[in-house]
Amino acid sequence: MRTVRLDVDVQEGGLILPAGDTVIQLVDRDWLLDAMARVGDWRKHSPNDGKWRRADPIQKYANGVLARVGWWPFPYLRTVVDVPTFLPDGRVLTTAGYDRTSGVLFAPRPGVTWPDVPVEPTKTDAEAADG
Repeated sequence: MRTVRLDVDVQEGGLILPAGDTVIQLVDRDWLLDAMARVGDWRKHSPNDGKWRRADPIQKYANGVLARVGWWPFPYLRTVVDVPTFLPDGRVLTTAGYDRTSGVLFAPRPGVTWPDVPVEPTKTDAEAADG
């Protein structure tokens, strides 16, 4: 899976996902091959002159990665949120980015800011936040 920030509103299954939202999208072989080509230096040995030449990644490698469901060496992505969020261990996720412990990606909408949340909020903090 990968995350995608929507450029336009998308209607899906009765839901309208507004532009700017971040969604989780499945990775297919073509996307993975493109990503592998962008980040790797793939080479192929030329039998004609014995030199190594640039090459595209081979499909069998992308297929191998996709077949490793449940045994991927990639961080686990549980969900994407766009607001500060309480995590199962009691922490409050307020910093944009990926939280490795929970598997949650905090991806606030561009231009949206949130007030600071105290690490250990008091009753007074909660009452003040309630307005």
